[in-house]
Order: sequence, then C-alpha cells, then structure tokens
Amino acid sequence: MIGKRWFKLAAAAICTVTVLLCGLNVAVDPFGVFGDRAYSWYAFNMTQNPRAAKLAYIERNHANYNAYVLGASNSSAFSPELLDGYTGLKWYNMFNYGADMAYTLKLAQWLVENAEVETFMLTLPYVAASKFDEPPENITYEPPPQIGGLASQARFLLANPRYAAAKIADFQINSVLQESFDVFVPESGVYDKSTRDVEPIGSAAEYLERYPQFLKVPEKVSLTRLDECMDAVQTLVTLCESRGIALTIVIPPMLEVVRSAYEPAEL
Repeated sequence: MIGKRWFKLAAAAICTVTVLLCGLNVAVDPFGVFGDRAYSWYAFNMTQNPRAAKLAYIERNHANYNAYVLGASNSSAFSPELLDGYTGLKWYNMFNYGADMAYTLKLAQWLVENAEVETFMLTLPYVAASKFDEPPENITYEPPPQIGGLASQARFLLANPRYAAAKIADFQINSVLQESFDVFVPESGVYDKSTRDVEPIGSAAEYLERYPQFLKVPEKVSLTRLDECMDAVQTLVTLCESRGIALTIVIPPMLEVVRSAYEPAEL
C-alpha cells in the first residue's frame, strides 16, 4: 500500500511539474510559436530560433510581403530594402541558422501555400551539399510546429525553463541599440546591426585581432549529400514553375580561408 501511495504521489508530482512547465512556455513563449500574446517580442524570439519565430511572424503579417529570401545565415546580407528598390516587390529575409536544403524546401512549400509569393531568392552555399534533413542540434534549430508537426510542438512545450526566465529578465532591459538577446529586425528578417554600425573599425590588423574567426581555417567539408540537395532544388524549381513564381538562385561568395576547407574537384 505504501509503495502504491508513493507511486501515485510521484506520478502526480511529475504531472504537476509538466503542466506548470508547459504553462510557463505557452505564457512566456520564448520562441514565439504560441502567439506571444504577453510580450509580442519577435526580435527576442527570432534570436532564440529564427526558423520558428520568423514563420510565426509571417503567418501574422504575410499580407505585407510577396518576395522572400531563402537560405542559411549567409543569406543575411541581402537587404530587403535594397531588393524592394530593385524589383518593386516587398521582400522579407527568411534566413535561418543551419544550411539544410530539406528544411528550406519545406519552408518554401509552406510559404507558397500560406502566403502571397511572386518570387524567391534561394541562396545556395556549397556547405548545403554536405548535410541534408538532419535532426536539429538543439531547440535553436527546431522547425516550427507548422512544419515539424506535433514532435516540434512538444519540444517547444517542454523546453528548458531557462529560456522563458531569460525572456522575462531581458524584457526589463531597455536599450536603443541591439543587445545580445535581440539581434533581429522583425519587420525585415535581417540582423540588427545597430551596435556594429557604431563600432570603430580601426586598422585591418586591429579588426582581425578582435575577430580572429576571419582567419581561422575551418575543418574539412565533404559534399556527400550533393544528390539529395540538388533533388530538393529541382523540386523547388518545379514548384515555382507550376505556380508562376520567379526563382533566382545565388551561390554566395566565400572567404579564401573558408574555401580552403573544400576539395576543388567537389566544388
């Protein structure tokens, strides 16, 4: 009897903690997947997970856009404002963390079905041919529930409460310039560079000393998933042709030090 009682108490405690955790994540919504009714803070949400938060933003605001930049972080330099001026369209930069053509294709398919799309710009870095449809490394790379389904929704519901706690704490900090916890401009999808814009550059040597990543030789990259990547690109091409959507494919440039990580024959 005592054993059963303790089992029931333990089960009740686990259920209570789970319900409280889910309630906290829904109410605070650190990734912006449940409506973010309390804060409506997309800059924070996108910093935590741009895949989930940008899709949630577009779901609410898709009527304001009809052209989209697709791709990983190396898409971030494409300015929607400049593209608007060149094309007369209204652009949004949907770049996210991680180069995975499988996710990019799913995102494009979602946009075609749920938004107004006249054109896509797909940035296709060489590294996209090195991985394909891999499980998310952590919740920062988790796809939104609209694409990842119930499994993704469950991961956001049961996310570590430290994300919600950080959002509550950081919301009290008011700053004109970008902070580490809100590095996106929600209205365009690009990085907020207000802090970088006022940073003194100095000499090239001083700059490289401050940012040694521009000199760091990366690990070797092998393009083992080229066929899957190209199949996904072809599927996107076919989709755009069937819907009358213009598609521009751009291979972004690389630093020489990054290019050295690849085999020339594979490139």
